[in-house]
Amino acid sequence: MAILKGKRNKMLAAILAVCVVFAVFVTVLNTWILPAMRYKDAVAFMKEGEYRQALGALFDADGYADSDSLRKECWDRVAVRETLSAGDEHTVALKTDGSVVAVGNNDFGQCDVSRWTDIIAVSAGHRHTVGLKADGTVVAVGSNEYGQCNVSAWTDIVAVSAGSFHTVGLKSDGTLVSASDEANLAYVSHCEDIIAISTGAFYTAGLRTDGTGMAIGTPHSGQGFLSGFSNIKGISADSEYTIIVKTDGTVVAIGHGDPRKFDVSGWSDIAAVSADYFHAVGLKTDGTVVSTEYFDSSFCDVSQWTEIVAVSAGYRYTVGLKADGTVVAVGENDSGQCDVSQWTDIRVPT
Repeated sequence: MAILKGKRNKMLAAILAVCVVFAVFVTVLNTWILPAMRYKDAVAFMKEGEYRQALGALFDADGYADSDSLRKECWDRVAVRETLSAGDEHTVALKTDGSVVAVGNNDFGQCDVSRWTDIIAVSAGHRHTVGLKADGTVVAVGSNEYGQCNVSAWTDIVAVSAGSFHTVGLKSDGTLVSASDEANLAYVSHCEDIIAISTGAFYTAGLRTDGTGMAIGTPHSGQGFLSGFSNIKGISADSEYTIIVKTDGTVVAIGHGDPRKFDVSGWSDIAAVSADYFHAVGLKTDGTVVSTEYFDSSFCDVSQWTEIVAVSAGYRYTVGLKADGTVVAVGENDSGQCDVSQWTDIRVPT
């Protein structure tokens, strides 16, 4: 009996030793070996100018060597940071000195941005405005009915997007944070490897480092079905549709609203898109702009625009940023949201 007990103890000790060795190996693998390999991959990607792939590698090399500084360099090249943004009835723009200007409806204080400084990106929502500061914090003004302006505690943010009823921030590690009292809008904590975001009325769309898309929230019209798409380089969310730009410059509209709103099937050579409830606009690689038309074509009259570097679709109006830092606008102007002709020195996005 004693012999059997001794053998059992030796077997248990051997199993325990194997478990300890395995645990140590896994720890070393995850702490040192794999991060070092991914860091090496990131450096190679950066040398080739493949900053999106480099960023994905750096997500797995967090804390290794100078991965933080490399990740910042990648974000400066990859992050979609709006410098001109159209809301429902107000327009905001970022100036080259880091200050912000706004025109249009100010019933909720959404245009009270004159005191903002050190801003690197702006986004106009339904009745609120958010600004991303150079230090990675976020400021917001306007309606806070749904908690969409509760962003003061955010840190380490690299991009922001204001929706109708919520605000989403993209953190430097590829994860998301959201400000909203609505649970279906705020639930973004499980998202990762995200490099671009766009907020619709009831949901959030995101672009991953591998060129696939994702959506969180309540996709009322089927716009959440992004899992089957790949090779995506740009994305814009609206209440009924998600517009995606593929790496070949073609565009796809996903949703179940009136197809006339977002008939983008013939578009090509598109660099970026912006969608609102009634229309979508596309920025072509040659600096011209195309638009869908629905009900009233006055807010889609962009065919003569040239030297445009950014576009934004508002509610029945469209604004465009020219290469010289001036702004053009067409469409409804009942609240003065198109009074942008005097703006100068608006920051040209990367």
